[in-house]
Amino acid sequence: MTLLGIVGRDKPEKFLHNSFALLGYWVTAYFVIVFIEHYVFWHGISGYDLEAWNMNTSAMLPRG
Repeated sequence: MTLLGIVGRDKPEKFLHNSFALLGYWVTAYFVIVFIEHYVFWHGISGYDLEAWNMNTSAMLPRG
């Protein structure tokens, strides 16, 4: 953090702008992965076995 502070001390707006752009890029990629998993693999909210989660039965929960 100290190194980043020293590097960005002269132009804090540009440093923040670049940091937020990188963070936004990462969050967008993560959101797309979660969105695809939710709708393609689990078929929306109906694909989740909520009773297995409530009972905390490890044999009924998905692997991973």
